[in-house]
Amino acid sequence: MYKILEQNIFSIDNFILIPIREEDIFHIKKWRNKQIKFLRQEKIINDEEQRIYYENHIKSEFKKGAPKQLLFSILNKKKLVGYGGLVHIDWRNRNGEISFLLKTSLYNDQSYYDHSFNIFLRMIQEVARKANLNKIFTYGYDISPYRFKPLKQQNFLKEAHLVKHVKVEDEIKDVIIYSKFL
Repeated sequence: MYKILEQNIFSIDNFILIPIREEDIFHIKKWRNKQIKFLRQEKIINDEEQRIYYENHIKSEFKKGAPKQLLFSILNKKKLVGYGGLVHIDWRNRNGEISFLLKTSLYNDQSYYDHSFNIFLRMIQEVARKANLNKIFTYGYDISPYRFKPLKQQNFLKEAHLVKHVKVEDEIKDVIIYSKFL
C-alpha cells in the first residue's frame, strides 16, 4: 500500500484500482510485450527483468513519502483487466503522467476500451487529488482513432500536438498530449 495515500483502493461500479500486486506482474509483462508499439518500451521484457523492475521500481515506492509513480492493478468483477496509474510524478510542480494499459484481448474492443478508460480516468483523478497533485496529463501516440475519446469525455484539454514525433513500427507518428487541472 502507498504510504502517501490515506486511501489505497478506489472503485467505481465493478472496477477497482488496487496498488499493483506482485501476482499481476507477469500478466502485465505479457501485455506490455504484445502492445509494445503503444509504449515507450524499447525492447521485449523477460521474467527476470520484470521481477527486478517490480522490486526496485514498484514495491520500493510503496513506503516513500514522494514516490516516482503510483501504479495500480485494474480489476473488473474481481478479475485483472489492466494496470495503470501516475508515472513521472513531479512533486515540486505537483503533476504526473497518466499510464493506462488494458489486457491485450480487451484493448481492441472499442466499447470496452471507452468504458474502462472512462472509469479509470475518474478513479485516477481521485488518486491524484488524494496525492495533492495539481495537474495530470497523457502522452499518447496518435495511432488509434478512438484512443483519445475518453480523455475528451472527461474534459481533458489537448495541450500539444507533436507532429511526426515518434517512430512506431517503422512509421513516424504524431504524439498528442492531453491534460487536466484538478
